[in-house]
Amino acid sequence: MRFSNECKNASGNRGSWRTISSHRLREVHLDKLLEGGLREGTVTELVGGSSSGKTQVCMQVAASVAYRCRAMVGFVDTCHSFSATRLSHMLGGLVGGRDAVQRRVGAADEIGDAMKSIMHYSIFDIFPMLSFLNQLHTTLSVQVQSMEEKVMRLLIVDCASSVISPILGGIPGHALMVSMGIILKKLALENHLAVLITNHTVGGEGGHPKPALGETWKAMPSVRLLLARDFSSNLCHATVMKHTSMACNRHAAFQITRTGLRPVF
Repeated sequence: MRFSNECKNASGNRGSWRTISSHRLREVHLDKLLEGGLREGTVTELVGGSSSGKTQVCMQVAASVAYRCRAMVGFVDTCHSFSATRLSHMLGGLVGGRDAVQRRVGAADEIGDAMKSIMHYSIFDIFPMLSFLNQLHTTLSVQVQSMEEKVMRLLIVDCASSVISPILGGIPGHALMVSMGIILKKLALENHLAVLITNHTVGGEGGHPKPALGETWKAMPSVRLLLARDFSSNLCHATVMKHTSMACNRHAAFQITRTGLRPVF
């Protein structure tokens, strides 16, 4: 099940390519922390409080995959957090240069092409969400079987807990939450898709924050990262809470800038 698709190298030279290793979508800000980036066939969850950087990471990953891998990205927005302007700034940072004057000739076209590869969906309720995910699974299954050249490689749901939390509190709500988790995992596994979702935090034991949606949802993602932000230094910290093939508590830091996320070493 090896992919023939390739990603551009970080230099942005379209004549130089590198193969996606281990079926991973490589994203520079997560590469080191996750030893290669987001895995295709895997659901990865970003957990954090308000303004911790979850949406910024989602948009940076979307920009990187659309531009470097020239792949389709689905971005499901459940809380009005998506910004096309912010996305264009991040793509500008990937293309090179801080503003239009500094960018090389043809960069605007490349940014435009990448923007067209990111499909934005606004969904604010669990039932339309389940309908959308099931329809997407049907569509992607046909594309995979027909071996279309450009297919969706990344699905982002920001934020999963926004559509799940309102319906919890009884057996029907719990069943709907489980159904959403199952279809997300099915989408990833059967369509060679990397799935990235976000989740907020709630108060836990001793006042420490913990992921929302409870113990049942804990089993849904294969990888879980905790994000926290220090506003005094404008540093965001990402920590591995759960991973199927590496130790937990690995840590990385990055800054949020006008043109995207910048790793801090």
